[in-house]
Amino acid sequence: MKEKMRAGACVHPAWGMLALVLLGLLTAQGARIAFGAFVPAWRDGLHAGLGTISAISLVSYLVYGFTQPFVGQLAGRFGPRTVLVGGVFVAGAGLLLSSAASSVPVLLGLYGVLATLGFSAASGVTAGLVVRHWFTERRGLAFGLVESGFGAGQFVFTPCR
Repeated sequence: MKEKMRAGACVHPAWGMLALVLLGLLTAQGARIAFGAFVPAWRDGLHAGLGTISAISLVSYLVYGFTQPFVGQLAGRFGPRTVLVGGVFVAGAGLLLSSAASSVPVLLGLYGVLATLGFSAASGVTAGLVVRHWFTERRGLAFGLVESGFGAGQFVFTPCR
């Protein structure tokens, strides 16, 4: 770890930072990966076909993929923590607004673009930079815990039937 343990401190602050990163990934990436859970409600609520709703997923994945290099540049300029926190808030706002979407084009803009921009910022790119900064020892464990946020988020956000 970069810093020496402070006198009287039981846990290094890097583990607290890792917990916050894990929480951010759990929420943002969990909601992104659980897209399939939203499909029936969107299809019924918007009276749209499965292909139309799937097109929103396609747009979302394209936006996510194309914006990852820019997220890395933003994280290098403003710091990964700032980008990660901003991404969680943008993703949350996009998801919240998506729940009130009244048409497919509105849903496409709110989920396919806005929420996905947040998902992109709150991704493994920024989380990896935080882990690289805070951990020198036990870096592999830290990366493993961060990556578990993707699967754990899907588990949390996918409703049981």
